[in-house]
This record gives sequence, structure tokens and C-alpha cells, in this order.
Amino acid sequence: MRISYYKIFVALLLLASCTPSMYLKNGKQAYEGYRYQDAIVYFNKGLAKKEDASARMMLANSYLKLNNFSNAISNFELASTAPE
Repeated sequence: MRISYYKIFVALLLLASCTPSMYLKNGKQAYEGYRYQDAIVYFNKGLAKKEDASARMMLANSYLKLNNFSNAISNFELASTAPE
């Protein structure tokens, strides 16, 4: 039993240590692979920790590709004021 708890602890530790850059990189890969729903999840996680204009634009475009126009517009507006 002790080994199982150890494995769970290590897995949780690795998940918690994901950096904003990792989320944004995964978001970009999902976006470029036309997996817009996955891209939205990754971009939202990364952008919650670190603002990035390019990632915000890809997030907005992901929403646009899925016909979620209100979120697309909101994110296009945020992208125009986000740091590079």
C-alpha cells in the first residue's frame, strides 16, 4: 500500500509543478493540431498564471473556431492590451 501512496504523491507533485509556459506550449501544440477544445483548456490554465498576448490571440481564435463568439470577442479585447 505504501508504494501506491508514494506514486500518487509523486504524480500530484508533478502536476502541481506545471509552469505557465508548459500550459501555453501545450495550448499552442493543441491549437496547431486543430484541437481547439484542448487548446482552450491549456491556454486558460497558463493565462491564469501569466499573461501573454500571442497565447491570448490563439485562445480567442480557438473560441472563434468553435463558434463561441462572446468568449472570442472578450479574449481578442484582452489580447490587445496584453504584454507581448
